[in-house]
Parts: sequence; C-alpha cells; structure tokens
Amino acid sequence: MVGQDSIKLDGPGVLEAKLTKTMPEDVPHLARGPIQLQGQMLVTGHKWGAVCVLYQGIELRVFLFARHPETQNAICQAVNVFESKLIKYKETGAINWYPPASSKEMDRIYPTAVSKEEVPLDVQAERFAEQIIAAKSAIKEAEASIDTAEKKIKELLGQAEKGRAGRFVISWPMRNYKAAAERLVPAKPAYSVRQSTLSIKEWQE
Repeated sequence: MVGQDSIKLDGPGVLEAKLTKTMPEDVPHLARGPIQLQGQMLVTGHKWGAVCVLYQGIELRVFLFARHPETQNAICQAVNVFESKLIKYKETGAINWYPPASSKEMDRIYPTAVSKEEVPLDVQAERFAEQIIAAKSAIKEAEASIDTAEKKIKELLGQAEKGRAGRFVISWPMRNYKAAAERLVPAKPAYSVRQSTLSIKEWQE
C-alpha cells in the first residue's frame, strides 16, 4: 500500500500494468503509473486502484492506491489549461506554447528564421554566450582527458579483451556486424531547416 497503512477495496478498482528493466522498487516511480492511475480513478469514479509493475521480467509487484484529491485536482487543472490552449488554437490559429523545457523545444517554437537582420540582445544574452563557450571548453578538456586515459588502458590491454584493475573490470571487446545488402539512397528534394546549435563568435571592436 502506498501512502497509507491500510486500504479498503470498496467496489471495482483500476489496474494499471507496467513493464520495466529497472530494479524492483518499494514505491513505483511517478513515470510508472501512479499519476495515470489517479486520472483513471478520477474519470471512472473508482475509490481504489493498483499499479502492477513487472520488474526485469521476473518480479511482479502490486502497489495499491486510494484516491488522492491533491493529485486529481492537479490533473484537472492541467487538463483545463491544455483544453484552453486547444480552444485558442481552433479559434485564432495561434499556438499558446507551454514554457520550453529545453533548447530542442525552442526549435519547434521558432522553426524558421524569417529575418537576417542583426537584432540587439541584452547583457544577459552575453552572459549566456560566455556560459556556453566556457562549458564547451570544459567538455573538450574532459573529452581529451577521457581519450588519453582510454589510450593508456588500451596500451595495457593490448590484444586482451578484458582486464581487471582494482575494483574495475575493463572490457575492450569485438563488435560483430551482419552482412548487409547494397542499398540505393532515394533522391531528396532540397529543403531548409533551422540548426539546433547556436554559432557563437567573439566580436572584436
């Protein structure tokens, strides 16, 4: 039972089935059914539900839940917000985007560059540009460090596929590929797409 010591199975309930490769849990991750279950209990009116998770194909755990009003209220609010966005789009054609969670989502919000004119950006953009350059430099240094360490280990392994170093077992195995028939790539028309990464160059006065 999740969130309480006992539960009364009063009437029919909702079953949500999940399959995962992760290790068994005492409480299922929110991505593995608890929120879905509350939504299903909300629309069916049932008072209880169970998330049934099969872990690694061998261990089935059944987690019992009662109705959780706070979660169900949050689901209702999220549905109402989404519905209002749909209505606005149907009536005006304008897309009311959710706040972007990543750079990739910005690519969907602004898929094309209409103007080639340079626009002024505030000092905050300059700080972000410095942050990107510094982070990319750190990535390059980390990748160079990884490459150096891998080269040294490969020298030590030589023709051996596996070695042990203290608490680490290090493998440098073969990778086998099946034969594949020759394929012709069909022709593609020319098209333009906005690139995902920013190009940043330091400007000298």
